[in-house]
Amino acid sequence: MRTILHLIVFTVLISACNNASEKTEAENVQVNDVMLAPPAPAKSGLSYADKEESAYKQKSPTDTSKKIIKSGDIKFGTNNVKQTRQTLVKATQKLNGYVSEETESGYENDQKTYTLVLNVPSNHFDKLLESISSAADHIDSKNIQITDVTAEYIDTRTRLQNKKILEKRYLQLLDRASKITDMLSIENKLSEIRTEIESIEGQFLHMQKQVAFSTLSITYYTKNVATETGKGFFYKLTEALNKGFETMQAFFFGLLTLWPMFIVLGMLYLFLIRFRKNRRKLVEQ
Repeated sequence: MRTILHLIVFTVLISACNNASEKTEAENVQVNDVMLAPPAPAKSGLSYADKEESAYKQKSPTDTSKKIIKSGDIKFGTNNVKQTRQTLVKATQKLNGYVSEETESGYENDQKTYTLVLNVPSNHFDKLLESISSAADHIDSKNIQITDVTAEYIDTRTRLQNKKILEKRYLQLLDRASKITDMLSIENKLSEIRTEIESIEGQFLHMQKQVAFSTLSITYYTKNVATETGKGFFYKLTEALNKGFETMQAFFFGLLTLWPMFIVLGMLYLFLIRFRKNRRKLVEQ
């Protein structure tokens, strides 16, 4: 009987020592060990991280259709600048687009150049090209680019999803952490992950905009000055006469600014005349 009691006491002591050892080891676990340790399986047979990833994927878009970016530039001459601009802007607005940029250059070789950057929904890009063809008298150049970015689009979206899943895992670790050093380490890692998420989100949003809206840069120019102003030979003749008159005025007023020099020259002239007269008198005597 005593032997049985001794065995029971011995067994209890060994069990207590093992529990104390496991508790000490659990308290000394570092944050890296916590991150690498596999989560405890849930009743459904999936880990917490697997559940988070599954739920996120259900909420995230699963669109796998082709992603195309369309852009281009066109250049042509026109006889009526105002009408051409109105036609282009109206055609763009009719297709639910907008003008993102507009520039105007000075005259060069009797031509003035205008540039419009138009953005329209990708499915209306071809209709915009047709409208421009009707507004242009003659197209000098036309360059259209169509780029398939499906693989890059899916890759960027997947990287963004994975980073958000990783962020949720670290947030769960932060809730379970009890030591300050572990909390600080996890918060530093979360800061890095959030910075990466913001960068990837910016790239993804830019790509989405490029896919949703196509960009077309249009450059049109006046064939000559008279065409734009509506005035021909007599207008140029009048302008030339006016410029000549302005040149004469400038010359006259320029001479007036030299009046001190004219006075000095007049005095020298009078001095020379008197000098010659006095010299003649001396010679005659």
